Amino acid sequence: MSKPSGKTIIAPSKSGSLGMGEHVDEDPEAALHAAILQAALDCIVIIDSDGVIVEFNEAAENTFGHRREDVLGQPMAELIIPEALRGAHDAGFEKYLSTGQHAVLGKRIEVPALHASGRELLVELAITPVHLTDQTYFTAYLRDITERKADEEELKRSRQRYRDLFERSGDAIFIHTLEGEIVDANKRAEELTGWDRKALIGTHLSRLHPESDQAKCKAAIEAVQSAGEARLEVRFIHRSGVQIPTEVNSRSVDTDDRTLVHGVVRDVSARAATVAELRTAKAEAERASAAKTEFLANMSHEMRTPLNGVIGPLGLIAREGLSENTAQMIDLAERSAESLLTLIDDVLDISHIESGQVDLVEEVYSPNDLLGQVREIFSNSAADKGIALDVASLPKDLRLLGDPGRVRQILFNLVGNAIKFTDQGGVVLEADLADENGSSIVRFHTIDTGIGIAEDVLPKLFSRFEQGLAAPSSVSEGVGLGLAITRELVELMGGKITAMSQLGAGSRFSVTLPANVQNSAQSNAGKTSQPLQHLHGRILLAEDSETNAAVVASMLAKLGLEPEIVCDGAAAVQAVESDAYDLIIMDVGMPVMDGLEASRLIRSTGHATPIIALTAHALPENREQTRAAGMNGFLTKPIRLKDLSRELEKWLPRAEAAHHAVLSAAHIDEQWNGDVAGHAFVLRIFVGELQKRLDRIAEHLQAGELAKLQHEAHAVKGGASNIGAEALAHAASALEQASLGSGPDGLIDRLVADVKQCSAAFVEAAEKSLAQSEGRGG
Repeated sequence: MSKPSGKTIIAPSKSGSLGMGEHVDEDPEAALHAAILQAALDCIVIIDSDGVIVEFNEAAENTFGHRREDVLGQPMAELIIPEALRGAHDAGFEKYLSTGQHAVLGKRIEVPALHASGRELLVELAITPVHLTDQTYFTAYLRDITERKADEEELKRSRQRYRDLFERSGDAIFIHTLEGEIVDANKRAEELTGWDRKALIGTHLSRLHPESDQAKCKAAIEAVQSAGEARLEVRFIHRSGVQIPTEVNSRSVDTDDRTLVHGVVRDVSARAATVAELRTAKAEAERASAAKTEFLANMSHEMRTPLNGVIGPLGLIAREGLSENTAQMIDLAERSAESLLTLIDDVLDISHIESGQVDLVEEVYSPNDLLGQVREIFSNSAADKGIALDVASLPKDLRLLGDPGRVRQILFNLVGNAIKFTDQGGVVLEADLADENGSSIVRFHTIDTGIGIAEDVLPKLFSRFEQGLAAPSSVSEGVGLGLAITRELVELMGGKITAMSQLGAGSRFSVTLPANVQNSAQSNAGKTSQPLQHLHGRILLAEDSETNAAVVASMLAKLGLEPEIVCDGAAAVQAVESDAYDLIIMDVGMPVMDGLEASRLIRSTGHATPIIALTAHALPENREQTRAAGMNGFLTKPIRLKDLSRELEKWLPRAEAAHHAVLSAAHIDEQWNGDVAGHAFVLRIFVGELQKRLDRIAEHLQAGELAKLQHEAHAVKGGASNIGAEALAHAASALEQASLGSGPDGLIDRLVADVKQCSAAFVEAAEKSLAQSEGRGG
């Protein structure tokens, strides 16, 4: 390159440009500079002190969309500076011309620029002033960075998305070198270890694992180094010292300057606990299976012999001339023993069930008698637990052909299970006849308010030895064959069994059997119940169906009661506001206002009148709805006279019941066969313990311990019935029933007072009877 000539290369031309590219052949150096200007990859725009463009290279033409010849001599601000920035540009320009100072000169900045099409570009700008003689020029170097900035923003967003995923991951994530030094960790990693991110960075992974896992961790790092990935189960040590079992998946990732390892760590404490529980359960199941095998092997000799020793003598006793009551008790004991033997036989012969070798008998039987047996067998069990047992009835003259022993076994299994797993509320056994595809069927439903069954257990419920899966160990008794045998028996008889349940909300078991109906025996339908003269009071019946209202009114008439009838809930509320009633029988589903809403309104106004719900729905949740609305009793349609009588006895006030003897002399003759001395002996014992039980009843009432109160009332009822204290037995029975469920305020207090009053009268009569007995003995 030749030395500079000493002349100024940049000189204005006649056209207004600096002459770069014009007559360059006259000055080789100028030609060189012009060529460089045009060949530059960056935009070069030169303006004079008036802001007018004096040079515009080819890169600028391509970037801004203007031709050089069109922009020379034009104000730059109007061509490539967005309108919103022109004011700032002009102000800065003027400031420099007057003071020689400007914030952007000699710096690289990023600013918006305007394309000829009107769209904005993002450019990197550097401005350098050039001073010539009496003129100052400004050279602007511009580079279009629109795409680069877009890429940078996308990269920034991508990194942020990754960071968000990194931080929000449910698993702990450690990023470390191939040697194991941590370079980053997420929030979950902080929680897993108890150390914050700053403390973790720079720490070697080996410090986070127990000594026993170090070799495993080293092998995993070596696997990542050689294969690029590794998976292992290892324990992390929390800052507190607790060791946490984890599953780690590691993978190497190449970055710009080095290779790092991403380790995803999942806390498997819950899974480890589950595995341990399953192992324990498996071991327990194996032990149970072994115990079952031994149990079945020894059952025959150990239980058949003593049971036969019970059943045989019972049969002999039953043949002797006994009173009707004693004979009934022996029959009950004999049936119970035979049922127990049947159950044991089923357990012993489970292999016969598996091979289909169970023989079914065919004989005519009364299903209503079976229901009565269920009621007799299980009523005390339910009472002992403080729960209600409601067993339906079928027509007394209905006769079916089938195996009554197996049907009884099915019902006993279902009701027994329902009572076993129910601690509050009650158990209902429903029964009816129906038509299915032109054939008669008999249906039984057990409905309880017990602990319920988990959804995942239901499919296994009828499997053998699965009882423990459905209930806590505290109530899981027996060998777990009951429901399995029940299913087998139902299917052998051509029927089906289903179960519906919700954990914590009770269960419903339904059995459907073919009903081979036989010619009816002599019907007892002509017998009617005698009016319960000890019941009295004003009754309001709210029922929208004229037919149902007539049926209930007829039943009440048989009981010596006459109701006032209204046809909807609103009318019932109005009637209660305008008059006083001792009892309300309220249909749940009525127009205008239903029974639930009516009951809520009645309770909201302070009325404590007992309300008996009348409904066609019998599920536990239906009963709960009525209780929540303030209703006391519950009757399901179709209504039975005995069920209505029982509810009335619970809630209606009692008149003086002359037919309930304080101490029945006839009872001594009928039930004690005239054994005055024996009766006096038992009477003296009962009188001696009665006051203690009355004291405990008062204590339980004061403490609100209704279950204990019910137990004492049950004991008083039993003792009073045994020695002929009819009035006391009746009062204690009413107290026992009331303590099982919700009642109006003050009901139990009144019934306790009744028991005390009857007790006082009984003790007086008993002392006279004992004095007379001693006089006769002397």
